[in-house]
Amino acid sequence: MHRVFSALEHHAVADPARPAFLKTDGSALTYGQLAAAVADFSAILPVGAQTVALRGIPSFAWVVADLAATLAGKRVVPVPMFFSKEQIGFILKDAECGLIVDCNLPEDAQRQNGGIPVLRLNDEHIANARPARHLPVYQGGAERVIYTSGTTGRPKGVRHGDRQLDFAVSAIGEAVAATADDRHLSLLPPALLLEQIAGFFLPITVGAQSVLAPGAGIAALTGDIAPMAQALSSVKPTTTVLVPQLVSALVRLSDASGWCPPTSLRIAAVGGAPIAPSVLDAADAIGLPVRYGYGLSECCSVVSVDRAANTNHDQGPVRPTGRPLPGTDIRIEDGEIIVRSPGVMIGYLNHPEIGTQEWRTGDLGRIEPDGRVTVLGRKDRRLILSNGRNVSPEWIESHAAGLPWVETATATGHGEPHVTLHLTVRTPDDSWLDATPDSEFAEQLNALFATLPDYARPVRAEISQSRNPDRIRAIPLDLRQPTSNVA
Repeated sequence: MHRVFSALEHHAVADPARPAFLKTDGSALTYGQLAAAVADFSAILPVGAQTVALRGIPSFAWVVADLAATLAGKRVVPVPMFFSKEQIGFILKDAECGLIVDCNLPEDAQRQNGGIPVLRLNDEHIANARPARHLPVYQGGAERVIYTSGTTGRPKGVRHGDRQLDFAVSAIGEAVAATADDRHLSLLPPALLLEQIAGFFLPITVGAQSVLAPGAGIAALTGDIAPMAQALSSVKPTTTVLVPQLVSALVRLSDASGWCPPTSLRIAAVGGAPIAPSVLDAADAIGLPVRYGYGLSECCSVVSVDRAANTNHDQGPVRPTGRPLPGTDIRIEDGEIIVRSPGVMIGYLNHPEIGTQEWRTGDLGRIEPDGRVTVLGRKDRRLILSNGRNVSPEWIESHAAGLPWVETATATGHGEPHVTLHLTVRTPDDSWLDATPDSEFAEQLNALFATLPDYARPVRAEISQSRNPDRIRAIPLDLRQPTSNVA
C-alpha cells in the first residue's frame, strides 16, 4: 500500500480541493479532507486491536476506515454483508478481530458482534476532520484478509500485504491505462477486493475521482437494475466494474426500454464468473464496453483482462479473458492454469504461508496463440461422462445464464452418458412456466447450445421454480450423435 499512501499525500498537498470521492447525492470528499480524516481516524484506533473488521456500505466512511486501519499497520478484514449470519460470525472469530468499524450503518440495526467492541463512523464525521498538513508516513506491514465463500460455504481468509496490493494497483492501472481524467463509478460491495483496488486504491494512485452509488448497488442486489442504469447515465463515468449477472440485467433493460450506456464509459470490467457469449455479444450491440477478465482472490483479484473493449465476439463457444497482467506469467500443466505473480497471496489465514509467488488455481484453461487466457471451468467440478469425455459444467451453465428467464443453472452428468441441465426460472408464479410448451423451451435451448461440441450439449433440461423446487418440468432436447466436433 506504499503507492496508495504516497499518492494520497502528494494529491492532498498539491491539490487539496480536488474531489477524490463523490456520491450520487452531490456530496464530495476532497483529497485534503480524505488525508485529514485518514490521519485523524488512524490516530484513535486502539493500539491493542491489531485486527479490524469493516462492515458497511459504499461510503466515505468505509474508504477512510479502510485506509486509516491500513495506515496504522492493522490487519483489515472487510466483512461481506451478503454472507449469512453464520458465515459472518465465523469470520469474526476466525480472524480474531479485536475491533469492528461500522461504516454508515444505523446504530439500531441488529448485527452479530460476538462481544467485540464496535466503533461507528459516518460520513458526517468525515467532514469534521481536523486539517492535516501531512499524512503520517506509512511504515508498511499492514495486511488485509479477504474471505471467500469457497465451495463448502465455510469462508477462507486470503492474506494480502504490501507486495500484493502494490503490484495489483500498478499492474491493473497499466492494463487499463488509468489516468487522472478517469471517473470511476463504484457499484459493487466494498468488501470485494476488486472494488477496493479498482474503485478506491487505483483512483487515488492516479489522482482520479470515484463516485459511490450505494443505493444503485443495493437495488441491483434485489433485482432492480434501473437505479444502476440511471447512475451510469447521470454520473457519466469512464470506468466501472460489473459482474456477469449485472451485465445480463443491463442488456435486458436495454432490450425492454432502449436504454444505452453513456458514451463516456470506456471500460466496464467484468469478471468473477463465466459470462455467456450471447451476453458479451449483446453488450457489444448496445455499446457497453465490456473488458472480460479472469482472476481469483488468491492472486489479488485479477490475473488477465482484455486490453480493449468488445474484442471478444464471434470467437467460439468459450470466450478468452484477455492477456495476463504485466508482470504475471501463466502456464498450463495437465490442463490446469498455473499463475506466477507478485500478486499471489501470502497464504490462507491460520495456515502456513505458501512461501512462493506461484499458485495452482484449480481452474482448467488454455493459452490462445495471441496470448489470451481461456478459462474452461473448475478442475474439481469437471464432469467425466461415461464415454470418457470431459465437460466443464461452467461452460454450459454460463450459456444458460444468458437467457432472460433463467435464475440459476446447474449442469450434471458425472458418470452418465450425457449432460443434464437443471434450471430455475425467474417468474413470480407458475402460470408462465405452465403455459410455455416443451417445444418452445427446447427450441431456445437447442439454439443456445448449437455452437458447443455434440458431447457437451445437454440431452435434457429440468426446469423448476426456486420457491417450488420439487415441481419439475423435464424437457427433452435435440441430442445428436457425437461427431468430430471436439473442443
